[in-house]
Order: sequence, then C-alpha cells, then structure tokens
Amino acid sequence: PVPIPLPIPFASYPLIQPIPFPVPTPIPIIVPTVRNSANGISKEIQRIKKTIPNDPYEAEMILMAEIVEKNSSANQRNKNSDSDDENTVNEQPNQNSNK
Repeated sequence: PVPIPLPIPFASYPLIQPIPFPVPTPIPIIVPTVRNSANGISKEIQRIKKTIPNDPYEAEMILMAEIVEKNSSANQRNKNSDSDDENTVNEQPNQNSNK
C-alpha cells in the first residue's frame, strides 16, 4: 500500500455518529411555605388521594365523566345565551315599530 495524502477532515468510510439530543431532566424546586400553608397542602393531597380510586381504569372513567359533564354544562350555557340573544334581537324591532 502506498500512502495517499488526503485533505483533512476526510472520512474514508461512512461513520455513524450519535446525534446529541437534549433530554429534559426534572429539577426539584423547593418553594418555601409557611407552616399553615404546608399543612393545608398536605391535607389537600390526602383529600385528593381519598377521592381517586386505586384502579387506574376507574379513575380514568371518572375523569372522562367529569370532562363530559363540564362540556355539557358549557353547551347548555351557550344555548341559553344564544336564545337570550335571539330574544333581544327579536324584541328590538318590535319596540322600534311601536314608537
């Protein structure tokens, strides 16, 4: 073999190199609280733990039911406000015609 001068950088064969990818790492942040606030937080956590069932499927079903309930109540409010708007629009021409 005869040495051949090659320009640098030169890959004589394709190299597979890893591509750096930033991975988000959670950093714990300690927020100072007062004793009453810390007690309230721990009580709230315990209350939430009591309301959430141990079965993850049951917990998911309850969560989905709450979302559906919120959406249906929002739709009812929108329908009521739309009907109120229609009533006010219909009332305005009648009031103008009476004058």
